[in-house]
Amino acid sequence: MKLLKQLASILLILTFILSCNKNDLEVEKEYSISGYAQKGPFIIGSNVTISELNEALIPTGKVYFSTIISEDGYFEVPGVKLTSKYVQVQVIGKFFNEVYGSASRNELTLHSIFDISSKENANVNLLTHFEVERLKKLVGEGLDFETAKKQSYLELKQAYGLNTDAQVNTESLDLSAKGVDNTILLAISSLFGHIINEYSPNSYAEWLSLLTNFKTDFSDNGVIDDKIITNTVLSVSSVLDVEATIRNMQNKYTEAVIGNLSEYESLIKQIQNNENYTNYIKEVYPAEKDGYINILTLPNNTVLAKDKNYAVIVNKPSDDFKEWGIGIMIDVDDIEDRTNFSAPSSVWNHQPDYAEMGNYHADLSSAVNNQGLLIPISLSGSGKSRLHYTVGMGLLHSAPIDKTIIWE
Repeated sequence: MKLLKQLASILLILTFILSCNKNDLEVEKEYSISGYAQKGPFIIGSNVTISELNEALIPTGKVYFSTIISEDGYFEVPGVKLTSKYVQVQVIGKFFNEVYGSASRNELTLHSIFDISSKENANVNLLTHFEVERLKKLVGEGLDFETAKKQSYLELKQAYGLNTDAQVNTESLDLSAKGVDNTILLAISSLFGHIINEYSPNSYAEWLSLLTNFKTDFSDNGVIDDKIITNTVLSVSSVLDVEATIRNMQNKYTEAVIGNLSEYESLIKQIQNNENYTNYIKEVYPAEKDGYINILTLPNNTVLAKDKNYAVIVNKPSDDFKEWGIGIMIDVDDIEDRTNFSAPSSVWNHQPDYAEMGNYHADLSSAVNNQGLLIPISLSGSGKSRLHYTVGMGLLHSAPIDKTIIWE
């Protein structure tokens, strides 16, 4: 009888063990999770949520809460007790826009998923956010987590025409640090940062939709199939003020920490030269047309050659955009005789009065027809002229672009 009781007890214990969930048998460990939340950096007081995920990257229901505690977007959550090694960090709040050098007017939500068994420090940024659903898809298809992380980051870079090897995971990237992968994060963040127009509620909502659509489109096959999304984001490379962006980052952090300008410029140029997408800006402002060189596309402080033909050249924007607008102002100054510069056309709202101020100004939204505009320029003597122009096509817009041309 005693033996039977012992056997019954053993069977009862075995039945209990077999009925246990795998996670019930895992050992709970305590962590102190920290990192930086960056679009640019999220502002102090932004909300941080730590969620435990199971092996399928599904929330278990265990969560911890904290906030951003410093101007560089730093957060720290001590005493986090978990049985799973997979964690999701969610950050909600306003952020420093590295393109415009000021805090956002509206809130943004970003996510990051990482393996806490290999690191307790993990950052949150646009690239960690974009890869979240892609990670879940790859893990669901049978890839191990680490392989899925490396593949998703490589696919993200390829989407931008940046075919460099994935040396690190996205949660290790830091906008304020040197190194090519950190500069890639800055380049991609600044492309999206430029598009933001927070003074229009509808435009900001459309920007948030762009982020969501990018992440959703990327999730199924690691490629952005909607070419309008890719074209819009990558076309920003042609109007982004790279010097201002680096200057804003240096003011926010320190010049000794932030990546160098030449490396950042090189990456933006690499994106510009990606032939797998349509650059809407280059379509509107072609470098040359019908034997004329477009003064709007010349580098700042270009000295014009007397044996070349120059013009103001503007094409009609792509049919992808139902709403668009283009404005140009040419200030003719710093010369003794303003008649040395002439660009006659009926499209100008203001023809220069050389006795007062010499400038040409036009809102070309209605003036650009299916053939576009080509306004030849006549130069004589010597002088200097400031070019000031903007473009707006849906979410794709430019801050005022200022350049100077010189002729001698």
